[in-house]
Amino acid sequence: MRTSCHDPSARLVRDVLRASAAIAIAWAASCAPADESTSQTASPVLSPFATTMTSLGPTGWWRLGETTGAAADATGNGNTGTYNNFQSGQRGVAGAIANDADGAIQITPASSSTACANATSPYVSIADNDAASLVKAQDYFGRTVAPGTTWGAAAVGGTWTAEVTTSGTYYSVNGRAAQISETAFATWQIGLPVTRKDADVQVRASWNQAAAGAALTPAAIVARRLDNDNAYRAELRENPGGQLDLRLVKVVRGISTILATTTAVGTYTVGDAWYVRFQLDGSNLRARTWNASASIGPSGWQVTAVDGELAAAGNISIRSSNSGTTVNPTVAFDAFRVQSLGMTVHAFMKPTDLSFSVDSLGYIYWLGKGDSSHSEWAFRFYPQTDASRPKRISGYIWNPTGDPVINPSHQGAGDYFQDPNLAANVWVQVVVVYDPGDRFDPGAGVTIYENAGCSGHGTQCGGTVQGFTLYSTSPYLVIPENSTSPFLIGTKDCGSFFTGALDEVAVFDRRLTSAEITDLYQQSQ
Repeated sequence: MRTSCHDPSARLVRDVLRASAAIAIAWAASCAPADESTSQTASPVLSPFATTMTSLGPTGWWRLGETTGAAADATGNGNTGTYNNFQSGQRGVAGAIANDADGAIQITPASSSTACANATSPYVSIADNDAASLVKAQDYFGRTVAPGTTWGAAAVGGTWTAEVTTSGTYYSVNGRAAQISETAFATWQIGLPVTRKDADVQVRASWNQAAAGAALTPAAIVARRLDNDNAYRAELRENPGGQLDLRLVKVVRGISTILATTTAVGTYTVGDAWYVRFQLDGSNLRARTWNASASIGPSGWQVTAVDGELAAAGNISIRSSNSGTTVNPTVAFDAFRVQSLGMTVHAFMKPTDLSFSVDSLGYIYWLGKGDSSHSEWAFRFYPQTDASRPKRISGYIWNPTGDPVINPSHQGAGDYFQDPNLAANVWVQVVVVYDPGDRFDPGAGVTIYENAGCSGHGTQCGGTVQGFTLYSTSPYLVIPENSTSPFLIGTKDCGSFFTGALDEVAVFDRRLTSAEITDLYQQSQ
């Protein structure tokens, strides 16, 4: 009888053979003549898996094969990790990848802990950085900044600096929102030192006087800004009478070109607030807008264009213009955020004990970013002894903090698979894809893969989308945020730990496709 490659017994045999091959390769390398060894070091031959992983462009990739020293970031981006509390025999164990001598880590929890500072169990830590976050910049403007030329330091993303109308006292922050106090026939623009080529940018705006006599462009998002003469913009324009139009504009060498316009996307009433969202994906430009009183935003993009002239990464800014003399509004901005075009987290895990000890909630965290009071995202694992969730593996994303109405604190969205054939001592590829967007996007959510199979219920699986996978599922109203916590492997916050081996942890600042995930899995076998 032929045994399936996904059968646990077949996978166990494969792992034994793989371990033997890794030992043989390592022995051959150590016993090679000096000149041969030097040649191999100078021109390493990547395995098919490593070649594929490299081609997909992760922002961070920790192969976890070192027997001494730090956990190197194989991307070259410098996101070096630290091995904490590892004992002899827990590093450099046989890895998950066929025909690849690179090893893995083995985690055996030593004892429970309440914080990483007093943990004795092994784990890997990577200092807080944007590589492991969906959100690259954010600001709710909960501070006070006197009128001048800055909005001060954003919560994430650096300091706001005026770029157009760079003198005077037009820019301020009142503890709830950033403001631009406008005068006649002028334009204001203020930006952050956040450099992105592809991005998903969103802001909420309101203004205290309606357009009269001439149109206002109270809120615009600027992206791929090289300087004031070269950038793309998504502009929300109010005509006299309140009609709102949304348009995409290109500025090259100081010449502005309207790429696309959608008229009558709404009607403005003083006191309303409107969201503007601008997404740049290669040469594809998209924007949408909606009244902030709505429980959810539009299901599709209201204006789109294809333009590849500005292909380089650039900065991101907020812009406002007054083309008349009749009104001089104060425009308020808040709920600003910049995301990548999704985030994908990849790992191989090999549990050695399926009846492991759990935390007070009945599960362990084995990968993630966040502490007990400020969780960003994480992977969970439930023991086989859990009556309703045996051997469930899930990926979640949360509101680390938030407004009690629009994004209640600690609410989350996630996806899971629950494989009855999951066996101890067998490698499993786990990939979680987080969509760009938030609770206002009716299609944004989380998708999980097991060995490249879309075993979960998320938006990329092609089946029925169950509500709990979406950011907008009430009461789980999720607006992802960027936390200051480190990225941890083997745990999320040192409150619980994985039992088993981990290998090939990687993070991407985009959504990997099902085909790309399948390719990675196939190349690992």
